[in-house]
Amino acid sequence: MKSSFQTRSTGIETRVSLLSSEDGLWTKAGRVALLLLGLLLLLQPVHSQAQTILIHTGYLSSYNDPYEAEDGEWVNKLATWGSSTKRALVDTEKGATSLFWQTEAGFTNTVTGGPSSGLLGFPAPIPQYGFYLDSGKTASVILSGFEPGTLVDITFYATLKTTAASAIRGLTINVAGDDNAQEARTLALSATTAVSDEQAVLFSHLIADLEGTIRFNFTVPDGYARGHLNGVKIEVIPEPAFFSLLFAGGLCFFRRRGGRRV
Repeated sequence: MKSSFQTRSTGIETRVSLLSSEDGLWTKAGRVALLLLGLLLLLQPVHSQAQTILIHTGYLSSYNDPYEAEDGEWVNKLATWGSSTKRALVDTEKGATSLFWQTEAGFTNTVTGGPSSGLLGFPAPIPQYGFYLDSGKTASVILSGFEPGTLVDITFYATLKTTAASAIRGLTINVAGDDNAQEARTLALSATTAVSDEQAVLFSHLIADLEGTIRFNFTVPDGYARGHLNGVKIEVIPEPAFFSLLFAGGLCFFRRRGGRRV
């Protein structure tokens, strides 16, 4: 049974079919709109795999160029000098990305405190460099260049090897913004002359804000004299092709239904 409404113009009756058994659930105009929307989604860039960016902190200002690690992956080197400067980031294949790292005041470079073997879980070996933050100070980092709403996993790494009898270090990390209401995480280290310590904390499924940025704040918790940060891994989560496939499949379905006439 057809559902319809009637309009009259200069005595001529116009019957417009909204829903009918012949047209399925959509009018011709609806199918055209669906086609346009499906094509729009299909034209959107879809990452086939997660984009990974590795960062090694603590280098002098003249060493900001990325380096190739022993496993063939490329690692960004970052210093605190010129803290307001945005540093362009490359991915592990040395491909250019749209992302930038900006360190705001607070961190200091160090050439000691890290083992030369590499960090726990960090995909590339890392030398004895890193950022540190003294107790009572704060620091912040802005990651920019994301598409608004992009989902990102970010892991922070810290390591400590000391010449003293023992040492403890702690760095608390907060992600800023209402869209990322996640609990703070602390990189807590304890090391001796014989044993080094390595720690990592993960912030998963962070959301880039409307400006395409994610911001972190860093503090040293009570009981610690200093906090360390040696490495960062950024993983941009692939955009799912599910909705594009859904609209493409729906388009084919309605085209077939629309082609049937009684």
